[in-house]
Amino acid sequence: MHSRGITSEAYKLDLTVTGDVTIDAGGKVDATGMGYEKCKGPGAAGGNVNVPGLHAGRTRGMTATVHCYGSLTRPINYGSGGGYNNVADGGGAIILTVEGKLINNGSVSANGANINDYYPGSGGSVWVTASEIAGTGSFTADAGTAGKDGNSYGMGSGGRVSLWITSPGKDFSNCTGQISAFGGYRSAGTKSANYGGGGTIYLKTGDQAFNEGTLIITNKYNSAYTTELVKTPTGGVTDLDVGSVHICGNGRLEITNATLTVRGSWINEGNFIANQDAVVEFVDATKVSTIKGTNAFKNFYCTEPGKKLVFGTSDKDKLSITDNGSIKLIGNEEGNVILRGDDETKMWHIGVSASANTDINFVDVANSDAESGSLVVANNSDISKNQGNLNWQFVSIVINETNEWTGLVSELWTEPGNWTLNRIPVETDVVVVPNRAISPTLSGNTMLNSFVVEEGATLSLNGNNLTVTNSISVAGKIIAQGTETLTFSGDVSIEPNGFDCAFSRLFIDGSNNQQIDFGNCELWHLSISKSGGEIQFANNINANGRLVLEASGATVMNFAPGSNINVSEKGYAVAKGPGAGGYDGGNNGASHGGIGCGHISKKTTPPHAPCYGSLLKPINLGSGGKTGGGPGGGAVRIFAGGEMRIDGVINAEAKHGSSYYPGSGGSIYLKCALLSGEGKISVNGGNVSIDCPGGGGRIAVYETEATDWSAWHGQMTAYGGIVSTSGVSALPGASAGTIYLQTAADVPGGGIVKIDNRGGWNFGADLPVLANPIDGKRAYTATRFQLGNGGSIRLRGDVRVKDIALDHSKSYLYVLANQLSILSTEHINRKGWLGNVTLSEGGEIIWIKGFVLSIR
Repeated sequence: MHSRGITSEAYKLDLTVTGDVTIDAGGKVDATGMGYEKCKGPGAAGGNVNVPGLHAGRTRGMTATVHCYGSLTRPINYGSGGGYNNVADGGGAIILTVEGKLINNGSVSANGANINDYYPGSGGSVWVTASEIAGTGSFTADAGTAGKDGNSYGMGSGGRVSLWITSPGKDFSNCTGQISAFGGYRSAGTKSANYGGGGTIYLKTGDQAFNEGTLIITNKYNSAYTTELVKTPTGGVTDLDVGSVHICGNGRLEITNATLTVRGSWINEGNFIANQDAVVEFVDATKVSTIKGTNAFKNFYCTEPGKKLVFGTSDKDKLSITDNGSIKLIGNEEGNVILRGDDETKMWHIGVSASANTDINFVDVANSDAESGSLVVANNSDISKNQGNLNWQFVSIVINETNEWTGLVSELWTEPGNWTLNRIPVETDVVVVPNRAISPTLSGNTMLNSFVVEEGATLSLNGNNLTVTNSISVAGKIIAQGTETLTFSGDVSIEPNGFDCAFSRLFIDGSNNQQIDFGNCELWHLSISKSGGEIQFANNINANGRLVLEASGATVMNFAPGSNINVSEKGYAVAKGPGAGGYDGGNNGASHGGIGCGHISKKTTPPHAPCYGSLLKPINLGSGGKTGGGPGGGAVRIFAGGEMRIDGVINAEAKHGSSYYPGSGGSIYLKCALLSGEGKISVNGGNVSIDCPGGGGRIAVYETEATDWSAWHGQMTAYGGIVSTSGVSALPGASAGTIYLQTAADVPGGGIVKIDNRGGWNFGADLPVLANPIDGKRAYTATRFQLGNGGSIRLRGDVRVKDIALDHSKSYLYVLANQLSILSTEHINRKGWLGNVTLSEGGEIIWIKGFVLSIR
């Protein structure tokens, strides 16, 4: 065995043997209970929550945010600990590689620990590789058993077992012992449905590649809890690429947000659950895939020309595509996807939901009964090959055909009777949606050639993704409801109010020149990933909060005059955000890159929130002002692989025009090979008519190829807000924010920070920025600072900078009681700095190459 992992996978039994191995009867290779301890591990709830541990299966009481984990084919992870007042450790990890033959008449186990109480841990991992595997012994990664049970308690889940044979011609016929990854159960007494979900078993013979083995889903008892295959933003289950799948009698397989790739057969004798974004895809045309059992697929794919799928024809065999799912069967002229029954004298059954999306091209199908669902349309499929089918329609497709919405039957996109060509649109169609009494609703992810939404017409995405490979023109409206993805590879023309964005993500990915006009519509997220060509923006881009543009390759981004990016007033709402107005009960505007102004009667020592965010990589929203003020500015991030030309305006300003206490400016973060143009980039704080304006935001611009700024003739501003009367500045403004500029000639972090406040006296920008997670304590040792035109800095602690200049009589450097180290020789005219230096007792300025100014 290996040592207990406790809280991390620090110890594993990872053993390689060059010869043969024999485990005698009674012999053990054992990592039982050597995994994560109570309440620890990726499948534990944490804290001291009373729930069992999970690994490969779900368990009763576990929160929806905790998911199964580990590899199907190469398992190496511990089992997670259960939660209770006693030891409830998960199983450990065994990785055993035998270059010769393995004869196991004993046991190889990584089970969870058995306990006399509730909530045991989950099974661990057993991965064995040998030239041959034989014997009567066992290979197990079961959950621990529990001594107590009840309808309110649950058991741990099974772990993972993977056995690989490497010698050609060898299989598991001589391996007759138990192979299991059972979920936990009560060791005595009545069994209940609260037992843990089963784990996974993977068996690869000597004639199979690593991803051609059989995945087995089984369990000791029938349980309400499943074996889960899931993908999460931080991990989930991996190596979802196998040969065949066998769901046994007590097995319950559940797929969520993941694609399981299958080369061989799919035999379901248990239970299968396909959730949203669950895909089962059949690949490898050299192998025939047999599909048996009652299977309700969410997304069923086969895009391998020449692949043969054979379906069971017994009373227990039925394939269905569920609501809002999809079926994709795509061959080509040289090789159709072949669909047959296992008994060609009988019908095989398929039912496709009316709301499912079908993409069926170049298929050869016979004796298929689809009458339990909607009409199945197969495109470009030879009718002479397709015989004996019920509720199928076979049509030929002409590229660039116009298919127009009629809405004569329903709102379903996937209803053929709703289209002038009496078939569902395909990828090569020009699709037109005119104004009809019934508007279309997408039933699944959809790809089109060209798309036109005419005036007065609407399209509801209904949670589905839309891809348009050519041009799209919207005079009506497209309505998103959640996090849909829209991808455009050609020109885009959307009229004002033509898109309701919700939280959808838009992608521009064409390789040629593209004209983009979003018609002043508000966007949530826009990304650009072009391999070439120029992208020309017309009209405004308005974002609801943050806007991200990422353009790879040599793409040129061109924001022409009148083509603006506007996230003004899209930051934190009133009284919200790290620098919100009303800080500490004071009367003040919001802070961000610069300090918001306090009430004029307290302007020498104003109450204000501290600055926040990164000088070098700004991504934060501007904060909202005090109640009665306005919201802060939003955030824009643009990364372009080529030139970026800005002749329009990129604006992340706070709301202007309140009487008191407005918000602070937002963030603009740009990277490009070269910046050119005559436009404006602005993150100004909010202006007021009476008192207490907001602080400026932050700008950072990086040129990755150009070594100077000679091609840029525009303006960048991060001014603090002003107090205005009839448009004329009457009182001192709030503090300016920061503008960071770095060219390809500068070392990382070696650019210049400019703080400019158009001549207004102010209270300064904080340095270093407190609690900043990006820049770090010593981030500015290569950075130069230029305080000009009233721009000022207020030190909040000791800091080192490369150099600093005060270029204006109203610029202030508030060192106070802190230490400012400047990593250069003392400026010859230091005493002639045009600005003002304020030191308190204990404060000092250290010129690293020669001078110390301090007050003791």
